[in-house]
Amino acid sequence: MEVRKIKVVKVVEEVELKEIKEIDKEISVGSWSDQNWSSINLNANYQLFVLEDPSLDHNHNQVKSKIVGFALFLESKEERLVHLLKIAIRGELQTKGLGTKLLKSTIDYYMNEDERDGKFDKIYLEVETENKEAILLYKKFNFKTLHKCNHFYGTNIHAYKMLLTR
Repeated sequence: MEVRKIKVVKVVEEVELKEIKEIDKEISVGSWSDQNWSSINLNANYQLFVLEDPSLDHNHNQVKSKIVGFALFLESKEERLVHLLKIAIRGELQTKGLGTKLLKSTIDYYMNEDERDGKFDKIYLEVETENKEAILLYKKFNFKTLHKCNHFYGTNIHAYKMLLTR
């Protein structure tokens, strides 16, 4: 499969939201409710990135794009900080480098002087302490662990708070 594009979504259409919620439910911890997902169109500080796989017909014409992953951020321009709330790739497509591609694109979008006029200096996130693959991915991009939060996701489900600075 060739994933061709990462799209910045300002307003989430119902069809896209359905695919995103399916992916979100595959995540073991922190799946959002329908009400939470519905609210992202109401707050201009949310920024959604989707990773798409264009489906082709028998003549190799693009007919539909399938969302294979997403990243959701909350922007705080006053603090020059973005909070990575969620990043997920469809379960059957994990370990194929798609999460790396998506994370790199979003970091470039926020931290690259040319892309956002240097408006953001920091990306902040929480990650479950048992999610070793995600922790390695974040460290690969130079996120630093700030501290551990006990019971962050529920009883005996802990998180690390991590930060990337420019």
